Amino acid sequence: MMDLPEPLTPPDCDLRDFQFMPLDVVRLRDSDLAAQESPEACWTAVLLWCASWHQQPAASLPDDDNVLSRLAGFGRVVREWQRVRTGALRGWIKCSDGRLYHPVVAEKALEAWAGKHRQRHKTECARIKKHNQRNGTHIPFPSLERFLSPDYADPTQGDKAEVSPGTKPQCPQAVPRETPSKGQGEGQGYVNQSSSITTDSGCAGAGAPPPAAALADVLCKGGIEADASDERLLRWVAEGATPADVARAIASAQQRRRKEGSAQPVNVGLVDVILADILAKRRAPSAVTPGTDEWHESASGITAFGATVGVFQGPDEPFPYFKARVFEAAGDGPWLWKARGAMTVSGAMGGRH
Repeated sequence: MMDLPEPLTPPDCDLRDFQFMPLDVVRLRDSDLAAQESPEACWTAVLLWCASWHQQPAASLPDDDNVLSRLAGFGRVVREWQRVRTGALRGWIKCSDGRLYHPVVAEKALEAWAGKHRQRHKTECARIKKHNQRNGTHIPFPSLERFLSPDYADPTQGDKAEVSPGTKPQCPQAVPRETPSKGQGEGQGYVNQSSSITTDSGCAGAGAPPPAAALADVLCKGGIEADASDERLLRWVAEGATPADVARAIASAQQRRRKEGSAQPVNVGLVDVILADILAKRRAPSAVTPGTDEWHESASGITAFGATVGVFQGPDEPFPYFKARVFEAAGDGPWLWKARGAMTVSGAMGGRH
């Protein structure tokens, strides 16, 4: 195979944790594949692009008809796969490692792979910055090339012994991924997630501005790496955000990830978007309040008011149960009989177990 080209992506190019593959719609629409191949061959080609995205190396496929038949959706019926094989593999080339590569998919994979490295480097620099703030050290940030080199070692390792265990609660160095088991108990009472997020861990570090440090502390307790000097946190303070507001935004962000079925961790950027909505609703003249008479009459009003009191609908929670929890949180008012009615419905349906 010495006359074959080198693989189009490196052997360690692994994008299996990337759920989304970029698709250049204009490029596909105007391609020879779309213009000259049958619809079935085109559809099969797209399936193979998607399959190659999660192969290793990414953007490659094994040159094996039995495997390709399965990846293309034909299962063990290899004869049916071979009927569209030529069209479905249009543009793929065989490389010196014996695998098939698609140049366009490889181009997108290399972009994603480089982005993954840049994000890891950014996270490492943020971790070192926090270490310096907590310990009064001045460890320099590694360059991207140095960080990616095989011989890179943790530069904070030698300082760890200087910090007595238990003296300073530490922020998580890596954001934990959400797993399918994370929300398994949510059907039983739907406890408000934000109620478990406190602001006394000291994660923000000494010397940080108190209001921003409190918000950073909530993010840390929610498993989100944050720095009190982040311009977004300073903007939140200027806009009047409270730790409770940030806690609600975190809970809403976690709920959104679960509804999307996404393993991507919640980050400051997503919290920033959701918090902006929370603060906008608070400032809006039409924002619902317990004193208005109409908020409890519509689903949108109930959902909006629920956000103001930190009550959010669970991913699989029927609306009547969610509505009952919002009415209970609202306290005394004409909506209480609706809450009792909703709970009666819950009892008649057997409740949630």
